[in-house]
Amino acid sequence: MKNQKPYIIFVLCFAYVVFYSNMCLAQCSYDFEKTRQGWVVETHKDVRGAKSATISDLISFSKQYSLKVTLELSKQSESTSNGEVRVDFRTHPPFEKAGILDLENCSITTYVNFPEEFEGAASSPNGVQLFAKSYEKDSNGNEIWGNLYGRWVNATGMSDEWVDIHLFISKDQDDDIYIKNFNPKKVCMIGVKFGLGGNAPNDISFIGDVFVDCVIFNQKK
Repeated sequence: MKNQKPYIIFVLCFAYVVFYSNMCLAQCSYDFEKTRQGWVVETHKDVRGAKSATISDLISFSKQYSLKVTLELSKQSESTSNGEVRVDFRTHPPFEKAGILDLENCSITTYVNFPEEFEGAASSPNGVQLFAKSYEKDSNGNEIWGNLYGRWVNATGMSDEWVDIHLFISKDQDDDIYIKNFNPKKVCMIGVKFGLGGNAPNDISFIGDVFVDCVIFNQKK
C-alpha cells in the first residue's frame, strides 16, 4: 500500500484554506468597539424616530461594546413611527476600500437587543429589519437611489436577548421584501430600521434604548 501521508496532508491543508477563507469573508465588519465606526441616525424628514446613536458597554453580543440607539417612536405621524441607523460605505466601508460596493449575492447579518416595552401591541407587533441603499447616475447625470428592505422581524417574545436579522443582497427577492430601483452592484449604505406595528393602535409608542452589534458580511464567490 502506497504512502498516503502526502495526500492526507494536502486534503487537510486544502480544508483549512477553505475554512479560513470563509471565516474571513464572514468576519464581523462593524463591532462598535470604542467607536461608532461611522454609524449615525437617519435624519431624513420621513424617518425621525431615532434620536441618537452612541457606543455603550451596558450589553454586547460578542466583545465589550455595542451601538446604543435611543428611539422616540409614536403614531403621531408616519415619520415618527420609524427610526433608522445607517452607515455610508463611501466614508466608513466594511472592507478596506471606501466607496460604492458590489455586494450582489452577499448575505448580511446583525444582532439586535431590545427591552420588553419595545414588543408593542400583540395585534400588530413592533419590529426591526435590515436595509441597503444603492446609488448611481444615469447617462444624463441624474442621481438614482435604490432601496432594499429585508423581511420584517416581529419583536414579540424576543425581548432582552440578542436576535439575529438578515438581508440577502440580490435583484431577485420574495414578495414580502421591499425593493425599488435597487442595484446590488452599486451599494452605498446599509442600516437597521426599528418601527411600530403598521396597524398598531394610535396610543402605541416607545421611548427607550435598543442595541445593535456585530454586523457580518458573507459574500458568495
